[in-house]
Amino acid sequence: MDILKLLKTKVIPPDDASYVVSLVIEGLASDVESVFIKGLSRVKKVVLAKAFTKYGWVLAIYGAIGMTYKDLLLIYYNLENPRWTASALIHEAVHIGLGISRADTLDLINDETLAYVASFKSGMLDLYINSINYAVSTLSNCVKAYDEYDLSNIVVPRLIAHKLTNYEFKELLKLVDTDKASLIKLWLRSELSTHELRALATALKLIGLKIKELQKYACREVKESLGIAEYDFRYEGVDSSFLRMIKVLDKAAEDKERARKVLEPWWDELEDLKDLVDTYLDLRSGRLDMLKRILKDLRTNN
Repeated sequence: MDILKLLKTKVIPPDDASYVVSLVIEGLASDVESVFIKGLSRVKKVVLAKAFTKYGWVLAIYGAIGMTYKDLLLIYYNLENPRWTASALIHEAVHIGLGISRADTLDLINDETLAYVASFKSGMLDLYINSINYAVSTLSNCVKAYDEYDLSNIVVPRLIAHKLTNYEFKELLKLVDTDKASLIKLWLRSELSTHELRALATALKLIGLKIKELQKYACREVKESLGIAEYDFRYEGVDSSFLRMIKVLDKAAEDKERARKVLEPWWDELEDLKDLVDTYLDLRSGRLDMLKRILKDLRTNN
């Protein structure tokens, strides 16, 4: 199948698609192509969603730069650095193409790791290297800067994928089919620093995943950080316009009674998403209340 033709057919709107398509075509690793094509073939359209549009709001609400939504693949269009957009497209399409059932934590980690390997092999590793280094630094120092979801879905997969880019993608797929822990075992055979070993071992310990070969490297005790100090992936890979959407949503969540007034300028785009917006505001306002109570307790105790 002609991958360029497929991309031009699937990616909308056409005016925004050309540059992102060119980035994908130029960078996509040859051994990743078949899985990428399979993923694209399984969605109706790929929507490049800009800030303050209907699907831009969907992504902001979910705190994602790429996700499947009904029969669409939504990818945030980062106007300031479109390489993030291309990377997210590769990552999400490969997810869909792999079709891995997330029956347990190892399945989830393998699915995410392979998607990151695909992106990293396609020339996008430099976008993520700072977050990888940050994870190694914090976790190897026995500090928990992530919640369990981010550890399983983002941090652990990135740490593993970073060391697997020299392997053929098909080889990695075969290994996963043979042994669910094979990617971690392969990672262990790479050139690793003591910090990297401790970081991954500690991350796996925090999510309750026991890999015998790594357990001895994990921190015995991990220092908890306040939720407000956790690394927030909502701010990664996005432009200033996406951040403005986040600020608008946070402001709306501060006072649910005034939320509609705050969101009024964009209500034409949000009206079809009313139930999603309401659910988000309920969850977010509850989190803000919790953080305010924590800060109040800290001030009282100090």
